[in-house]
Amino acid sequence: AYKQAMELLQRRETLNADLRLISRSGIDPPFSVAALAAKFTRAKSRIKIGFNLKGRERNKLQSCLGEALTKKGISVIEGSSDVHLWIHGKIEMKSAGHQGGTQMVRATLNMRVTNARSGKSVAAFTRDVKVGREFLPQSIQLAASKLCFDVAPKLAQEIMGALSQ
Repeated sequence: AYKQAMELLQRRETLNADLRLISRSGIDPPFSVAALAAKFTRAKSRIKIGFNLKGRERNKLQSCLGEALTKKGISVIEGSSDVHLWIHGKIEMKSAGHQGGTQMVRATLNMRVTNARSGKSVAAFTRDVKVGREFLPQSIQLAASKLCFDVAPKLAQEIMGALSQ
């Protein structure tokens, strides 16, 4: 609702700019954009998200995604069920064969964001990463790093987009 209000205020400011060309004064809005933005920021910072991830390297991904969400102003809660949203996910690491002396690994992340009270899905995401190194453990570590440093920040942005709708 705040996002819609802010968009309407921005549209109003644009229309007022057109009016000022004609009459030197526009119509004062009932709220300022700054006040509305401050309210939205406070509301966003009160959102608490918890994690329920499964699979290999889940702790690493949880830390990276938690850090990315925290940077966006979301509270990440661990070890408690007192949250507004849950991020459920499963990470699968599978051998994807050999390619030129390299052991390939495909990492698949299936993730769903749900409302803690109603259980309804707010958003769902699937991401794949395919990487390779000489040995399988190195390939798995590289896949986890790709999920962490390439995928997690983008997912945090997409989660924020889903929350603002």
